[in-house]
Amino acid sequence: MPLTPQETRVAQRQELLEQIFTGLLAGLDLGFANLELNRVVLFNVVVSYFHDVDRHKDFHGSERVDEAKQAAFTIKWISKLRPIQFTCEVEDASQSILFINEMFAVRCGLAFMKLSPAILPRQLYDDLLYALRYRPVDERMLFVWLATLQLSVDGQISSQ
Repeated sequence: MPLTPQETRVAQRQELLEQIFTGLLAGLDLGFANLELNRVVLFNVVVSYFHDVDRHKDFHGSERVDEAKQAAFTIKWISKLRPIQFTCEVEDASQSILFINEMFAVRCGLAFMKLSPAILPRQLYDDLLYALRYRPVDERMLFVWLATLQLSVDGQISSQ
C-alpha cells in the first residue's frame, strides 16, 4: 500500500535526521560503542515536529514556515524527547556523551538553516547545549535566537 503524503514527509524527515545522526557519530571521537538512535522515539520527534509546524501554519495562515522556525521546532523536540540513548559506566560518562542529544538537536536545527555548528563561538555553543539540557526549551525563544543568528551570518547585523 502506498504511503500517504503525510507519511511520506514524515519518512523523509526521519531519514534526513538519521543521516545527520550518522554524520554526528563520524565527526565525534567518543571511543564509545554503546550509542543508539532509537527510531521509535525519533519517529515521535518527527511527528511532534510536524504537529507544531502545521499548527503554526494554520494559526498564521501561511503555506510554509521559515528555516529558523523549522530549526527551532526540530531542536525543541529532539531536546525534549532525547532519541539518542546510551549505556556506559559512570566513569566513562564524558560531557560529550551526556550532551549527545543536545549536540544532535543543534546539528539538526542548523542543518535546516544550512549552517554548521562550527560557526558558533565555543562558549556560545556550550551555553546553548547547557540551556537545552537543563532549562525549559521554548520554541519562541529559539525562533528569535536562530533568526538573529541567521541575520548575523548573512551580514545583516553589524558587530558594532
